[in-house]
Amino acid sequence: MRDEPFRQSDLATALRPYQTVLGPYADRVSFAPLSAGIDTIPAAAFLDTSTLLRSLEAAAEQWRAPDICVAASLWNKHYNAAVLSGVLVAMTLGGIALNGSIANTSIIFDHGLPKALLLHDARGCVYQPRLAPTLVESHCGRPVATLPELYEAVIATTFEGHIRPVIEQLHALTRISRQILWGNVANLCADLYDRLAQEPTLACLAHADRALLLESGECPGLSGANPMCGAVWYERSAGSLVMSRVRQRCCLRYRLPEHAPCLKVCPLRHHEERDLSRVTS
Repeated sequence: MRDEPFRQSDLATALRPYQTVLGPYADRVSFAPLSAGIDTIPAAAFLDTSTLLRSLEAAAEQWRAPDICVAASLWNKHYNAAVLSGVLVAMTLGGIALNGSIANTSIIFDHGLPKALLLHDARGCVYQPRLAPTLVESHCGRPVATLPELYEAVIATTFEGHIRPVIEQLHALTRISRQILWGNVANLCADLYDRLAQEPTLACLAHADRALLLESGECPGLSGANPMCGAVWYERSAGSLVMSRVRQRCCLRYRLPEHAPCLKVCPLRHHEERDLSRVTS
């Protein structure tokens, strides 16, 4: 296998069987060059205070947010989905570590909000025991020998090398709690893996990757303690064996005009309220 860039068509073919189960997490990564007319901003631009502030202020106006902290948290949720969805799907379902570092990516915007990730250089690593069958003969990617090496390649570039610096910039600019922002990251990861785990053929993969990101005190490629560990937890619904997810920290969405705390996952809700929402939804 030669270390050649991945092609978008190859990745799309490998992931096509999972489009239904992926739902909103499908088709969230593109490879350069893009067609003309698509709104993109280099990810590194959001480390500039003025660029980030303009994006937050536009989001705050769109949502009628009462202050910049609320806008920062909700904007961050969209940003996380744009950056992480395609990278995690490629890792878990394709055995591919894409380079989602801030220097190697741009953010695709839709209606003024982050929507998807654009990779400038589509080279990466592959873990062959997990490699999607349609990619085996593609000669793309640098092989790694172990699953922890695959994890480290993804976490070092995309979490440590992209998500963390943007969170630090959001915190420095707005003083929003890092725990809220990392809680947004954890909830996004948990939602993706909860969705994948509903498909019997994907459950083992989903549980393994979810446990690494959300239950391990340390992760390969992440400096220091894992800030996602313990950021979500699960409770049992009354009269059911189903375990449902709850955030440790509220995302502040309830502070938007005419919004109450999120019904299903918000820690501000009583257990009985969350339970009722799951039964009636």
